[in-house]
Amino acid sequence: MTLFSCLYTIGLYILGIVTVPKMLWSNYRYGKYSLSFSKKWGRDFKTLDKGQKKCLWVHAVSVGEIKAIASLANQLIDQNDYFVVVTTCTETGWRQAQLSIPKAHHLFLPYDFPYIIRPIVKRLKPDLVLLSETDFWYHFQNACKKVGAKIVLVNGKISERSYKRYKILKLLLKPLLNDVDKFLVQNEEYAKRFIDIGVPENKIVVTGNIKLEAIYPKVSDLDPLRHKFCIQPDDLVVTIASTHPTEEELFIPVMKQVWKEQPQVRFILVPRHPERCPQIKRLLDGNHIEYSLWNTSINEKKPLILIESMGQLLTAYQLSTLAIVAGSFCEGIGGHNVLEPIYYGVPTLFGPQMWGQKDFAHLAISYKSGLSVPIESMASTLILLLKKGPDYQTLTNGGKSLFSQNQGAVSKSLNYIKSLKI
Repeated sequence: MTLFSCLYTIGLYILGIVTVPKMLWSNYRYGKYSLSFSKKWGRDFKTLDKGQKKCLWVHAVSVGEIKAIASLANQLIDQNDYFVVVTTCTETGWRQAQLSIPKAHHLFLPYDFPYIIRPIVKRLKPDLVLLSETDFWYHFQNACKKVGAKIVLVNGKISERSYKRYKILKLLLKPLLNDVDKFLVQNEEYAKRFIDIGVPENKIVVTGNIKLEAIYPKVSDLDPLRHKFCIQPDDLVVTIASTHPTEEELFIPVMKQVWKEQPQVRFILVPRHPERCPQIKRLLDGNHIEYSLWNTSINEKKPLILIESMGQLLTAYQLSTLAIVAGSFCEGIGGHNVLEPIYYGVPTLFGPQMWGQKDFAHLAISYKSGLSVPIESMASTLILLLKKGPDYQTLTNGGKSLFSQNQGAVSKSLNYIKSLKI
């Protein structure tokens, strides 16, 4: 066992000692990790048998990474007779994988202890492993290389925060990065960062951002939903997407201020984690805000619609006049994908905390398809844009340009993967 492997494994055991009791308590108290905790010990892999097929293993940590890699993975699957495994680390990511990459076995990546992961990899013998964005697991990667797999990082990126940490740990990280055969990265800045932390330049290819080529589903008939919630085609609807704890509290006075000026405006609230809905309901009730539930069958007109389940956000965007992408108004999250509503032609607002989605924020602003708005100015900005004047039209037109002028990343990535001759 190398020094890195020893230190890494010790670190995993320490992390496990610290986090497992907390996870068990969260499961008991709030029902969290009820789906994933037991499965991360690898028991679901016992039922898999790839037979004589080559095995494609796609790993993406959570929702955003799954969405990023889905288009590329689906094209690979359609062009090859692979036995396909898709793993994630989160329950929301697992659900998203079922929606986005349907022709696969959907599982949780087992905990990266060698005694768990090595027997699984040795039995499945993956031929090609795709990692989405930046999610490295030493024992998993090392075991894959030992059975002859090619490992490709797709849509690679390193955030500024991670880059600073990686530079400090540069020498220790070398074994973690050595097992990756190709780094397909989003832009030149990320390429330079990978080189700075020790990745050989000849392993790196700039392919562009494949999220800009995602094909998002479109609802062919929105009328049943409009009828259900008494929404007219010309009504003003604002979706507040992917909210985290404390953000709902920030938006309550915003909504009330908008309703004072434009009482006909409807809001759709979509928490990032649906299991938080009970506490959000209590917050809404405490502030005397009437709301409908997305999954109810009662036709009624309420000023707010609360979505309690996964997989409905993209539909909500298609009902919207404006979208606000949260996770950017609180510390520690770094924002979410602002390109999704823009794809549907919906002008998009987001907060100042977009360090985790810096590229998307820059694209949205530079193409005039989105705006960074502090929470203090959110109500006045909404009131102005909901009048659908020149500023609103500029944002609508900017979204069309953003997507039409940024294509080609998926085909470039496919070509480099094919060149590996799996």
